[in-house]
Amino acid sequence: YNQICYLNPNLFNKNLINLKRVDLSYNNLRSIENFTFQNLISLTYLDISNNQLNKFFPTSFFNLSNLEYLGLANNQIKRIEKYIFEYFTNLFYLG
Repeated sequence: YNQICYLNPNLFNKNLINLKRVDLSYNNLRSIENFTFQNLISLTYLDISNNQLNKFFPTSFFNLSNLEYLGLANNQIKRIEKYIFEYFTNLFYLG
């Protein structure tokens, strides 16, 4: 496991459009900035469980329409706005 506490919104650039899986579990992430994953148009699996996440911005998950798995368990999330999920048209696991 790593000790990542921040993701630069430009981290996942346009060269990664074919990336299918991202596992950032067991880090120290506290928030996901707007548009962080926007270039990952092929992403089907995102695990950000077991972090310190307590905040999502309105477009934190923008453009993730192919996402099928989103792991959020064991974070400090107190509230998620319902509009955050409008980007997930293929989501079948949320945990």
